[in-house]
Parts: sequence; C-alpha cells; structure tokens
Amino acid sequence: MPVPKNKPSPDLGQTEPTRRRHSGPPPSLSAASPEPPPAPPSTAPYAAAMQALRAELHQAREQQAATAEILKAIAAATGDPQPVF
Repeated sequence: MPVPKNKPSPDLGQTEPTRRRHSGPPPSLSAASPEPPPAPPSTAPYAAAMQALRAELHQAREQQAATAEILKAIAAATGDPQPVF
C-alpha cells in the first residue's frame, strides 16, 4: 500500500497529512455492547478481622484517655507523688 503524500492546505498554504478513511463506525459506537466491569472483591472474609481491629482500637483509646486523666491528676497535685507510687 503506498504511503499518502502531503498535500497543500488550501487556506494556510502549509502541508497537512492526507487522512485515511476507516470503514465502519468508531469502536465506541459499535453495535456490540462492551463487557461490564468486573465486580469489586468481596469484603466478607475481612469483616471479622475488621471488627476485631475496631474493638482493639476502641480499647486502646479508652486506655489512653484513662492514662491522660491520671497524668493530669498527678500534674495538678500539690504534694509529692512519690508516696503514691
């Protein structure tokens, strides 16, 4: 098949490549419908692990809050904390 040569553009006097004609509609307009996208992976196997991690996080936050309260009480105390320990 011969390679198309450049032809002069009528309005600009510059050359532009000759466009090839394609047969049929563009792929996006073809009659065949595209396949649906794959379904996302199931999260069911991870549900128990996620629940356990949420419970562990909740417990850690409660412990951190309790520790913060104790440290605030120690910082506000006017006496020597050594006898308490």
